[in-house]
Amino acid sequence: MSLVELLCVMAIIGILASLMLAPMGKALRKARGVAGVASAGTATTPVALAEIRGRYSAFRTAHPGHGKLSLTGFIAACQLRSTTSEWLRLGSVVFHPFAADAAADFVVLDVGASPATGEQNLRIRVIDLLQD
Repeated sequence: MSLVELLCVMAIIGILASLMLAPMGKALRKARGVAGVASAGTATTPVALAEIRGRYSAFRTAHPGHGKLSLTGFIAACQLRSTTSEWLRLGSVVFHPFAADAAADFVVLDVGASPATGEQNLRIRVIDLLQD
């Protein structure tokens, strides 16, 4: 194999590698966001959802006709820990404001949502937040 051929092969490998880096980086960022490990001290998805379910159920029992809750209002009303609050503010988690009279199938959280592509990995509805 001549030097020219070797350089051509290396150039092709370099081009292919550069084409793969952007999608791999995007997938890694998305995976970290969904797993809740985007920053140190942030709750993981199952832990955050468990706390949200428990605290919102207790809040809803005490305030059955509560008004529309924004993200900040929801965090304050449910008295969520800081790690769960940080998880709710991740770019991969979208909170939709809602009130007690919202339909049971109203989507409150889109986890793993990508506004650019419209993808949702996990949808949490009002009924999902209410524990029996």
